[in-house]
Amino acid sequence: MEKTTLDKLVYDLWGLIKKHITDDDQLDYRQIAFWIQQFRELFLVRKLSKGRILENYIQSFGKIELINVSGNPFGDEAKFRLKRSKVRLPRLVSTNYSLALSRVGPLDRTSRKWSIVAPDSIQYIGSGRFTRDMIGAFVYDDYLWIGAKIDNPFFGALKYCTVDGVVSNPEELANFNDAEGNPLFNKSTTPYPIDLDLFTAMKDAIISQNFKLVLTAPEDEQNTAKDESQSQIYQPYYKNNQQRRD
Repeated sequence: MEKTTLDKLVYDLWGLIKKHITDDDQLDYRQIAFWIQQFRELFLVRKLSKGRILENYIQSFGKIELINVSGNPFGDEAKFRLKRSKVRLPRLVSTNYSLALSRVGPLDRTSRKWSIVAPDSIQYIGSGRFTRDMIGAFVYDDYLWIGAKIDNPFFGALKYCTVDGVVSNPEELANFNDAEGNPLFNKSTTPYPIDLDLFTAMKDAIISQNFKLVLTAPEDEQNTAKDESQSQIYQPYYKNNQQRRD
């Protein structure tokens, strides 16, 4: 599948349904974009839960600033130190057992990347005879955390890092910048991380499930209870976005 953008995906789907509705206000760009994000995440979670590699969907989060942490909520601060990202990361695709975090490391990508560990394992990072200089990384409360032994000679000077992973909603990367200061996501120009198989399955699901709400809406709801009908259609989009803001 050729690289495509979110704009193109939205308008392709819009073209399939437009001729079947009489009121353009029944749907808008944001609702269709939300459906695309929603179904994409659903299918990727299924892939991840089956142990499949999501390499084609990995994106970089740019240059992530790190800050020192006072106190240590994950163990004995006399033995190891922590830093965390200044801002929350985009939400990652995850299951109960897996998180699609693929790489965390220094700005120099030719350098050795850091070990991705569970939060309750960070206190043991660098405990081996030949691993004392290791740095561990994990995500907790949507923040990136990194940790190392108290005597790690490199840890204290770290101010930035790079992070790669599979995000639930690529649009969230619009809040992150590349090395030149440009947003990492633009709905009109940024290639949207999706492949042909996923797009086909997602399109079929959206048309059969979500667009059906519009096509089968009773005539009296469209004419005399338009606000209520729209509320039912748009509710998942607004509810989801309100939860993210909280």
